[in-house]
Amino acid sequence: MEEVLQTVGLMGTADQKVKTYSLGMKQRLGIAQALLGNQKVVILDEPANGLDPMGIRELRELIIRLRDQKGLTFFISSHLLDELEQMCNRLVVVRKGRLVWQGRMEDLSGNDGWVYTVSKADQALAVLSGKVAVKQLSPNRLEVQVGENKIDEINRLLMQHNVRVLGIEKKQKKLEDLFIEWVSS
Repeated sequence: MEEVLQTVGLMGTADQKVKTYSLGMKQRLGIAQALLGNQKVVILDEPANGLDPMGIRELRELIIRLRDQKGLTFFISSHLLDELEQMCNRLVVVRKGRLVWQGRMEDLSGNDGWVYTVSKADQALAVLSGKVAVKQLSPNRLEVQVGENKIDEINRLLMQHNVRVLGIEKKQKKLEDLFIEWVSS
């Protein structure tokens, strides 16, 4: 029991009554109870519901640690899609009792392009228009639709036209965007 309480970070409060525990502590206690039975799968229904940001982070880190170190499988039902995106490696989406999508998180959001932060977005837009699919996102950011193998070419083209590339990041759809697409159809 002490090992399990240590694992979930409750060893220092083992002598306290459960009614004095915060909601986050109660969530961790529930996980500790599941660990006592040497379970391989732990089912959690809305585990972060009602937790403050610190409690959510602690719970997420605990779940990830137990998954990675102890090989536990967590089946989590939640509407907090950002949280699921951060801690899950597989996803099942169900709508009105029907399977909408299932698979690995990495298969969800393929490369939808690249976001370039540049010194002169208007000039970069003029240079790239007609050559690649491009749109301006903000005064210094562009979304460019090219494969990874074309990034060097785009960079050279921009530099030849005195546009400094300040940053490049892969643009991926967020789980929330995909979820809205799935349940809206």
